[in-house]
Amino acid sequence: MAEKEMRNFALRDEKGNEIGVFTGKAPRQADLNAANRGYTDIKLRERARKSCTYSQARWSRWTSPRARRPG
Repeated sequence: MAEKEMRNFALRDEKGNEIGVFTGKAPRQADLNAANRGYTDIKLRERARKSCTYSQARWSRWTSPRARRPG
């Protein structure tokens, strides 16, 4: 079975400025990485692609720890 490659996702603020980069094999994994760093309004865009992949999530400090960590 082929190994999935890590992809880069740019974290953007309300104005669309890039404020960080998170990696993951899927957008959800990058969302979880951003949430663990304390970001609550998460808007990610996949980098280095012609087509855009957007992922939006809202995390709060009340989100259960089990939901925050993959595996």
